[in-house]
Amino acid sequence: MNHFRHCQYLNYYGQRGARLSRDQTVHGNSYEKRSIMMKCLAPLLFNAPYEHVHSLHKLYVDSIVHQLDWRTFVQKLNAEMQDFNLLATVLLSVNVGFLAIQSVDNGEGHSLSQIASYVSVISSFGCMLLGVNIARQSYTQGPDMVDNVQAHLQSMVHPKHGLETLAIIYSLPYALLMWGMIFFVIAFLAESFRNPAAVPLVAVGVTALIVLVLVGWSSSCHKLGDSNLGAGCGYLCESVLAAGKWAKDLPRRIPAVLRSCGSVSEKNQSGPELGL
Repeated sequence: MNHFRHCQYLNYYGQRGARLSRDQTVHGNSYEKRSIMMKCLAPLLFNAPYEHVHSLHKLYVDSIVHQLDWRTFVQKLNAEMQDFNLLATVLLSVNVGFLAIQSVDNGEGHSLSQIASYVSVISSFGCMLLGVNIARQSYTQGPDMVDNVQAHLQSMVHPKHGLETLAIIYSLPYALLMWGMIFFVIAFLAESFRNPAAVPLVAVGVTALIVLVLVGWSSSCHKLGDSNLGAGCGYLCESVLAAGKWAKDLPRRIPAVLRSCGSVSEKNQSGPELGL
């Protein structure tokens, strides 16, 4: 009964401005204005801080943290960190195997594929370290220790921008994992395009273009939401039409590419003969 009365007191029960839901503020602390740091870092972090800051502001309302909401948030956060650590470990193993290829590391200096793979390795390490650190902090605080959590969130809240700093910290493992994947793809494509043969170039280029179109379409539909799904499908149609036009002109471009590659190979073969 004491707990029930305390909840009525916190939610202004019986008054004109009573709180009707957990994520409703009665003091006007909406924190809708974003800081310059948030606006600059969000594109580099793939807009992940916006999702985390929205969840944190629904969780922490008027300096009140509900135990059930906090337990759900911690369980979801720990599951995400475990998934990110697993993917980062796999990506690290793939990069090590990629660098072990003799054509990649031939001892003739550092190529683009090597540098991109090195950056991917560092990003994978950063993702794992941050994921373990965040998971350890959540386990230390515990899903049931709401008093410690409330003090921790109160120390990190900003008067105007709320919990943006904490949202950026929670977004770092995901962002580092994505950058690690991107740099590995760059390393793989750079190594694939080093081969002057036309058939591998065309196959890898067409496949990369199709995957890029599909990834961009899925990302745009996810950002636009269900209400603007038609616009996302419109973007997909435009992308598919552009890819189809490029593929239609591809048979006319293949002979030119083959002729250019043949002329380059003939010059490379005739060069040593002239030297003799």
